[in-house]
Amino acid sequence: AAVVDGNVYRVLSRYFGIDTPIDSTEGRRLFASLARELLPQRQAADYNQAIMDFGATQCTPSNPACLTCPLLETCRAQAEGRVGALPVKQGRTKVQERRLSYVYIRCQGEVAIRKRGEGDFWQGLWEPYLMEEGHPLPPAAALVLLAHDVKHILSHRRLLCDFYLWQTDSRPALSSDYRWVQEQELDDYAKPRLIEIMLERVKAHL
Repeated sequence: AAVVDGNVYRVLSRYFGIDTPIDSTEGRRLFASLARELLPQRQAADYNQAIMDFGATQCTPSNPACLTCPLLETCRAQAEGRVGALPVKQGRTKVQERRLSYVYIRCQGEVAIRKRGEGDFWQGLWEPYLMEEGHPLPPAAALVLLAHDVKHILSHRRLLCDFYLWQTDSRPALSSDYRWVQEQELDDYAKPRLIEIMLERVKAHL
């Protein structure tokens, strides 16, 4: 029989990107059925122990080790930036609103980007310059507003985003987590859908 405990709920919901509440009747049936389908009949005991251990040590409730996960490339939650939002529990997920202001800093054919770290949504994905507390702000006169209050919904967050373009002839001083890459190389970096929308706005403006 397939084991279905808290660790298994978490691993399956994240890996397959399932946001059906795990404490609902539908959710319990769905995850029990999925667990049964995945169970290798001749190695059931090993598999059950392995998936529970995986949830307890790798795919943990908070600060999961996503960047060293062997399932990183095929995990739906990671690809969609929903690791922190899954699994969902009925009536316990409060949607929080968060404002973001992104700046596409363009300098002589290069763009500044950084990889998002662990502990927040979109772990391991790349983004352009994010104006936030503690970071130097670009000169307001140099910014071109591309879009205002673009809505992006995650399972437990509602993002409201502003997109800006800053074209400059000299590289501004940025924190060490940013790197400069050629514009034509941007497609080589995994990005959340929201940033892809921003890049579409940039191309339309240019």
